[in-house]
Amino acid sequence: VAVLREALLDFHRKYYSANLMQVCMLGKESLDELEKMAMENFGEVANKDILPPAFPGTPYTSDQTGKILHVVPIKDLRYVELLFPVDSTDDLYRSKPTSYIAHLLGHEGAGSVLAHLKERGWANDLCAGGTNQASDFSTLSITIELTDAGLEHVDAVVEAVFAYVNMMRTTGPQEWTLRETQTVSDNNFRFLSKRRPIDFTQQVAANMHLYPVEHIISGPYKIYDYDPNIITKFVDKMVVENCIVFVVAKAFEGKTTQKEKWYGTDYSLADISPAQARRWTAASVSDPSLSDLGYPARNDLICTDFALRDPAPKREVPGLLRDTPRCRVFFKTDDTYRMPKLNVLMALNTGAAYATPADAVLTVFLADILTEHCMHFSYLASMADLNSGSYNAKKGIVINLSGYNHKLHVLLSKILEELKELHNKVEESLFERIKDKTSEKFTNFLFEQPYHHAVYGTDLCMEDKKWNMEEKMEALAGLTLDDLKQFAQKFLSQFHLEMLIHGNASREEADRLVDTVLDALDPAAPDPSARPVTRVAKLEAREYLYRFREFNADDANSSLEILYQIGRTTLTANATLVFVQHLLNEPAFNELRSQETLGYIVHTSLKTCGGDIKHLLVLIQSDSFDPDHCDARVEAFLARQRQRLAEMDEEEFATNVRAVVEQFRERCKNLGEESSRYWSEIDRGSCVFRKHRLVADEVEKLAPADVLAFYDRFLAKEGPDRRKISVRVYGKNHAARMDEAVDDDVVLIENPAEFKKHVSFFPPADLPDFDGMKM
Repeated sequence: VAVLREALLDFHRKYYSANLMQVCMLGKESLDELEKMAMENFGEVANKDILPPAFPGTPYTSDQTGKILHVVPIKDLRYVELLFPVDSTDDLYRSKPTSYIAHLLGHEGAGSVLAHLKERGWANDLCAGGTNQASDFSTLSITIELTDAGLEHVDAVVEAVFAYVNMMRTTGPQEWTLRETQTVSDNNFRFLSKRRPIDFTQQVAANMHLYPVEHIISGPYKIYDYDPNIITKFVDKMVVENCIVFVVAKAFEGKTTQKEKWYGTDYSLADISPAQARRWTAASVSDPSLSDLGYPARNDLICTDFALRDPAPKREVPGLLRDTPRCRVFFKTDDTYRMPKLNVLMALNTGAAYATPADAVLTVFLADILTEHCMHFSYLASMADLNSGSYNAKKGIVINLSGYNHKLHVLLSKILEELKELHNKVEESLFERIKDKTSEKFTNFLFEQPYHHAVYGTDLCMEDKKWNMEEKMEALAGLTLDDLKQFAQKFLSQFHLEMLIHGNASREEADRLVDTVLDALDPAAPDPSARPVTRVAKLEAREYLYRFREFNADDANSSLEILYQIGRTTLTANATLVFVQHLLNEPAFNELRSQETLGYIVHTSLKTCGGDIKHLLVLIQSDSFDPDHCDARVEAFLARQRQRLAEMDEEEFATNVRAVVEQFRERCKNLGEESSRYWSEIDRGSCVFRKHRLVADEVEKLAPADVLAFYDRFLAKEGPDRRKISVRVYGKNHAARMDEAVDDDVVLIENPAEFKKHVSFFPPADLPDFDGMKM
């Protein structure tokens, strides 16, 4: 340690110099005041007038390229990566040649490498991009997530990439493609959303090292020049002899010959064979088997109308545009950020989505296959900053759209058409590929870090209906294409639409968007009593324990999650809980992580289950201490914090109150943040859109005695309403302690499903006053 410390100090003495530093300051103060602050804080930093450390040359020599590595991962992963060392892009920000190349190789529509591979059932995903590794070199890489069949045909997968690259080399740079990208980048910079000040200043300070003064802000975003010679130079580097191919899969276990020095990863290294080199070098789109490869179509989704809608009459929060048996829609014209952008979030909710383990898996399939069916237009849409996505939830499927409002309705119509026809269009090959992908995702969950498994274990105990991973994997194995088709028809025949339309749209335009959805899908209205609701276990005033062995037997880490259940709260109680969590957050990190070194992950937060049941959460992951020890240290910590709270003087209390109030009164920085806040309320079913402000108002009223009484009631060891559940996951280092006896007053949960048969559950929450929200 002493040697390491001396090396650190030596580095500081040598390189801590003003001429190597850049500072960005952002504040409400005047420029003179900011300049004074800068001089006071940084004025005494010595200017040693030295050059930054340089590492000339490239680590990739001709002896290290033209190689193929076979690597064994820990998780059940299958992918191939092609890596090409290229020249540094430090001075090429004006033309951004790697962005042009990554755009063409990474596009996902008709003619793309990914579409070609998916058609053959060989790949699930592809990403391409450039990385500026150092001052003298960069890399270009193409990474392809493979199916089992793709792993068996990996040489053909690589051949498709080289066929596309060879096409780019033969035809030369396509100016129209770059001009499209340039137009979109100009629009995106013109309408760039605000970010958190800390994020903005960090980026600007870094940019000051990379760009001239006039381009410090715009440099990362805009493409200024079309330089076909530079593009050609980079494409010419993408040849077999300058490539390193990584093939990563569990299938190579026991077949590799070498072990990596630092992490012990098993791998083999060999030259790309002469036969492979000839095949990949000669790869051509003129080959009948590769003739479907080609450039993307011209993008007809690029926005050209940036007119802003009149927000009058202004509304502080979204209003209820429609409330019918088929839908509930909230709407707000943006009057704050004044950008030509629109966010549309919609949930198709039905009890059929999670009725059985098989239904839960089929809902995953439905969302993933919808994404796949939209690929031929969604990538071009995303290049025009029209973004969309779909994902499964316990209540159904959520579809999000965001971007320039001008053509967002076009994208919505395309998505709805694909969803409506999904059961007719889905093919066996796609079904099997999604099934394989889902199986891989479920399997890899078992290799996630243990704290993920602790959270999962808690949800199994607390939610009335929560299918475990074994149940879903068993259901997955028996599913067929016919099952999916029947489920899709059943799902779409009857659901309740929840929707938020927020941004640059008039009320009339919002109405048309709602009509677009309902006319396209034409769902029957479900019985209100059949709408999905997650109910939460109502714990008694005692302690519960659920423990199990870490799924990955080789993982040395253990994890602990504790929930202290507060329950369905009043606004005042919710505000008190928020304040208590604020008081605990920094000391928990400082004492439990920094001083007691319980583990790298020490986290406190609030957890809301079932929409409105509140808990204080403590989460720890450790390879040094077992979960029982960590639990005891948490209890000791809470006892100390109770004493700190009792002795807290008025000034410290008031300072903490101000900090929470300022946090909750802080305005959203952009349209996306505000939409997410509104959608969170809609999804929970509470629809209290002013909640942050109301919580701040309540925190402002808190008195020390109120907070101490809350602490003594819910968190103190002898509190009359202290309801605690801890989930303990035992890794390899602590497995021997898992079966130790527990105290008589602790309820040991052996099986979550059996446990839930004998506990009561909170009743569903009362519905909000929707009549009072109508526009």
